[in-house]
Amino acid sequence: MRFGDKIFGRRKNDPAKDRKALATYVELKGYKHGEIGNGRKKTCQNGTSTLDEIAKELNMSATNLKRALRIERNLTDSMKELLDTGEIIYCVV
Repeated sequence: MRFGDKIFGRRKNDPAKDRKALATYVELKGYKHGEIGNGRKKTCQNGTSTLDEIAKELNMSATNLKRALRIERNLTDSMKELLDTGEIIYCVV
């Protein structure tokens, strides 16, 4: 069992719930959207965790965590639904 499974319970591969849970967990760990990055220091001065540390705790790559957060924070609910049903796909160009 992975660490993330302990936090979120037994996951049933529901991408919408996974993204929402990840966003909530990241916020609870003290990381605020846009707080670290864009040339700012990668070390946290107020005791919060970086995304890399959070991803390591959840046993997932930082890239996948960032991707899930980007989808959860930036897409509308209708776009998320289309993504979850497979009518549109997420790809990086």
